[in-house]
Amino acid sequence: ALVLGCTAIAEGNLIGYTCMDGTNPFFVTLEAAIREVVEANGDELISLDPQNSNEKQIAQIEDLISQGIVAMFVNPVDRDGIIAGLDKLKEAGIPMFGFDTEVADMSYLVSYAGSDNKNAGYVCGLDLVAKCPDGGNIIVLDSPTMQSVVDRTDGFLEAIEGKGFTVVSQIDCMGNQEQ
Repeated sequence: ALVLGCTAIAEGNLIGYTCMDGTNPFFVTLEAAIREVVEANGDELISLDPQNSNEKQIAQIEDLISQGIVAMFVNPVDRDGIIAGLDKLKEAGIPMFGFDTEVADMSYLVSYAGSDNKNAGYVCGLDLVAKCPDGGNIIVLDSPTMQSVVDRTDGFLEAIEGKGFTVVSQIDCMGNQEQ
């Protein structure tokens, strides 16, 4: 049996997985690691990529519920917008496990695994200050609908404040490396 948080699941079940962008190398690696554990326990992981679309993510969650999933790994495209999908999972009695990006109401989740994103951005900002003590012009690539990215950007900007850096542009890359 696979144990997720405090929930034991019998073998041979379908488990859902959704992340904001399945082409992002971070999520590719994470999905592979989750798949390995799920399959080693005799279960099947169904992964869907909403391609940074909240509407598509909600529709995919509905599809996963109709396929009979017994648990769901969730990384929201939009921390607030995902609540409609979480409501559907809750109504179906499906436990939800969040990762990387918090949802607006964490009480939906059985567990959550993620970093302190603001501190991660702050540490990156301190590193830039150490490497470029004279400051300079920078472009910030962010994604304002993704809370994890917003937190990292906030931490980064806080760390470089007053250190001689000028943000000449801040561009929404939608969390996608190609963008």
